[in-house]
Amino acid sequence: MFVRLGEQLPATLSGAVASIAQSGHQNPWWLVIYALEINLALALLRFIWVSASLHLTLFKVQQRDGHLTGLHLRGVLAVSLSGVREAITLAGMHAEREEIFNLARQSKISDETSRKLVREIDLVDARYR
Repeated sequence: MFVRLGEQLPATLSGAVASIAQSGHQNPWWLVIYALEINLALALLRFIWVSASLHLTLFKVQQRDGHLTGLHLRGVLAVSLSGVREAITLAGMHAEREEIFNLARQSKISDETSRKLVREIDLVDARYR
């Protein structure tokens, strides 16, 4: 999965540098700034979403059980940051599965091999879901 991502990285970066040049910026380091801004915005949105979800869950528990349990900032941070790793892993497994199907359609690997590989991916996928 990560080998495939690594193979695509040079083409992706060269296309991104060309896009930055078209936008009027001369320095490709603007890519890093844009990537950081996007990542910070997504992290903030995830933190807000997780915080709101946990507050709602705790409110429902309080209504049902009558006692209030506390919400810790460290827990919210851990949950909001752990979701990123799983999303990347699941996206990579999806891409790997598609590549196996493409290789099988092109008869570069046998059907039996493709089934075994996809089965292994599905087992790992089930662990993350």
